[in-house]
Amino acid sequence: MESLNTAAENKDSTCAISSVGQRSLIWSVFDHLDNENGSDEASSSKYTARCMLCSVKVKHCGGTRNLWQHIERHHKEKYLELQDSDTARKSKKRSRKTCKASVPIIASEVSEVIVSSFIQKRLQPADKKRIDNALCYFIVKDIQPFSIINDEGFLRYSQTLNRDYTVPSRQTLNQMIDVRYDEVSTHVMDKLQHLSYVSITTDLWTSTILETYITIMAHGISKDFQPVNVVLATHHMLEQHNGDNIADTVESAIKTWKLEGKVFAVVTDNTSSMKKAVEKLIQKGLCMVHYNCFGHALQLCVEDGLQSQQAIIDVIHKFRDIVSAFHHSTILTESLKKAQETLGMPVKKLIGDTKTRWYSSCLLLRSVIELQQPISLCLYNSKATKKSAPSEYDYDLARKLVDTLEIFEEASTIASVEQNVTVSVVHPMVEHLINSIDTSCGKFCSESRESEMRVDDEGEGCSDNSKSRNTKIISSFKEELKKSLLHRFQDILFNNSYRLSTFLDPRFKSTYGEVSDITEFATQEIMKLQTLSLPLAMLTSQKITPVVPDQLCIKDTNLPRPRHKRSFWERVEDTNVVAVKVGLPSMSDYYGEISLRCSTELAFYKREEPLETGSDVFTYWHERQEILPLLNRLAQKFLCSPATSVPSERIFSTAGQIIAARWSCLEPAKADKLIFLNKNWKMGETG
Repeated sequence: MESLNTAAENKDSTCAISSVGQRSLIWSVFDHLDNENGSDEASSSKYTARCMLCSVKVKHCGGTRNLWQHIERHHKEKYLELQDSDTARKSKKRSRKTCKASVPIIASEVSEVIVSSFIQKRLQPADKKRIDNALCYFIVKDIQPFSIINDEGFLRYSQTLNRDYTVPSRQTLNQMIDVRYDEVSTHVMDKLQHLSYVSITTDLWTSTILETYITIMAHGISKDFQPVNVVLATHHMLEQHNGDNIADTVESAIKTWKLEGKVFAVVTDNTSSMKKAVEKLIQKGLCMVHYNCFGHALQLCVEDGLQSQQAIIDVIHKFRDIVSAFHHSTILTESLKKAQETLGMPVKKLIGDTKTRWYSSCLLLRSVIELQQPISLCLYNSKATKKSAPSEYDYDLARKLVDTLEIFEEASTIASVEQNVTVSVVHPMVEHLINSIDTSCGKFCSESRESEMRVDDEGEGCSDNSKSRNTKIISSFKEELKKSLLHRFQDILFNNSYRLSTFLDPRFKSTYGEVSDITEFATQEIMKLQTLSLPLAMLTSQKITPVVPDQLCIKDTNLPRPRHKRSFWERVEDTNVVAVKVGLPSMSDYYGEISLRCSTELAFYKREEPLETGSDVFTYWHERQEILPLLNRLAQKFLCSPATSVPSERIFSTAGQIIAARWSCLEPAKADKLIFLNKNWKMGETG
């Protein structure tokens, strides 16, 4: 009888606990106080609970708010754990409700689900960690809001993938992002410390909610000659955007990442505030040189030329009005689509121009030219836009203008890539652009004279006369373009750092192959690096008399070839040379003084034939680490800089999405971490 009573009591106790557990998970860490002191204290003990973690008594008045607050304040880890469990329980509850409301499942499907539930393995801690990491990657890489973890569709999707997986709460997800940031930061720091030199690109930008940020990136070349590009920071600029504040922000990033003494160049746009900021950094010894963004300077040259000709301004304005008319009219947009389909053309949309977008005027003109025929069909019956439609002479001028600007657009694109050396192409590009203008100006002048002669002979010919006028306009435009190029790039043409970068690029070294001052400058720079380069014992243990063979070059058909399509560099004279490898003696044959070693390496390097313009410069220097160690170190320094500040500007699109309206509640520090992880995530992956 006594055993039966005990069993009944245990059953009642179990039911009570189960009932409490169903109301709130908080009762898994709290106990109801029993009436241990008699019936007089029954009412007070009824609303008091004891914490199992610290034995503190907490009054709850029948609710759980005070109990939750106690756990959150004094037992943070347990609080987050309970929050995760509560989220999972709610998601399962919603899932059950959804299933009840859905179409009835046939018996075979029910049995299949039951069988699969028994077969499916339980989620192991390692698997949960892996899924959590994938969730963080999904949030960071696809720029998803944290609130997605509470969306019903996402919860159902995650439960379908693995019923045992519990989606972490927002607080836990924040902690996971912080942990991942620390992990990736450690790998980035280690990567940066193994670089001999780095260059920095930086730029200011404004978010959609009118907040100003500055992005700072580092670029270098690893010991195995692989390009390294990392985002260091994205800071919210609360202060005035002057040179001093910009310099302080960049200096903070340099010191945070322990890059003192490693920063060779800082690449920025041509604004006065950026110039002042870099001057301050140079004065403090935090960087060595300042490179103006090649693409930005080239764009300014194009703008100088465009603004010098009123006829060009008028044509661009006409084309812009046409694009605006189609963009603001659903009827015109639909008619343009139907017109292209009727003409059997691929359906395209008109592209507008913006001041902040490089060569957007060229894109605007090309877009309208390509769709000239369908646009004419659409505007034929439109009284509102028919009068403002471009004439055939406008299209002729636009075509000539696009033909002129294409080479500048291509040059800017080549200089903006991140996976190859670009600083070395600046000097030959500027020279080629100037030469191409001279050549085309002569051609246009000849065509203009022929056209004038035809008009004089025929006595009439409005079309030829207009084309002659357009030819003169383009010729004047090119003259202004050339003046602007010489003015804005005169410092680059005589800058030894740019010239040495070009000399160290095996594709263009013949540009200065016979110029003695470049060789002297290279020797001086090598002598500066000698204490930081190879151990002196490797270079000075023996003296030798180097013998330079007459024939060092052996053709190698395995090296990369340029694409068959005629490219920018194929327009440059004397660049189609055969790529070669050189069989040079090893380091053991060249022990001696550093100056002698330097002369020997320069002699070998200059005798080697230039690479084709499509070849990989990083691969070239990687293969010559042992035979040209001093020049190899020099190349790591002078070839690590990008030609443009485009890498830091590319962050704008990512950062703009992260700091959008739905993310506006994020603190700047959290946004900085998300942008950092978005670009550097893979550096933290070990396998």
